Order: sequence, then C-alpha cells, then structure tokens
Amino acid sequence: MKLLPKRPCPECQGDMGPQAISLTLERKGSRLKVEVAGVPANVCTRCAFQLISAPVAQYIDALADSLFESDRKQKHRDLPPPQVHIQFPPLAEGVVKPA
Repeated sequence: MKLLPKRPCPECQGDMGPQAISLTLERKGSRLKVEVAGVPANVCTRCAFQLISAPVAQYIDALADSLFESDRKQKHRDLPPPQVHIQFPPLAEGVVKPA
C-alpha cells in the first residue's frame, strides 16, 4: 500500500512528502498512553501538518484498542499504568508493506 498521493497541504497549500512520525494515543476510561513510532505519513514541509492513510490509522487503532480495553477491565489499580511503546521498522521509501 502506498502513502497518500502527492498533493498540496490542506492547511497551508505547502508541499507534502512521506515521513515516519510518532503518535501518542489515549482513550477515555483508560490510564494508558500508547506511544507509536515509525508511522508512515505525509507531512507538510511548511507547516508540519500530518496525514495518515485510513488503512494505516485503522491498523494502529486496532492494535491499541485491545491494550486500552484490557486496562479498562482491570479491577485492581495497585500498579501504575505501564509505558507502552510500539515501534514500526523503517520501510522502503514511500511504501508500506501490506499486513
């Protein structure tokens, strides 16, 4: 699956190009913060606006949702929430391998 097609930034009309970004995910009712690194995105070179393709966003959400749900179901809160980091390896320039 390829990154989003080249197009002007929807915020400032600057040029957008492929880049790996990091995200921090949080959900209501959960104490977790999930850090996700190496996410393929198109990023504006002028204003840094970020676009992630729908399939990539859905895949990341599916991974993280199970972690958040597990935390919500915990009855005992004796330990602080763990630090959760997901790291995607670097991919060939401009290409995301299909799952």
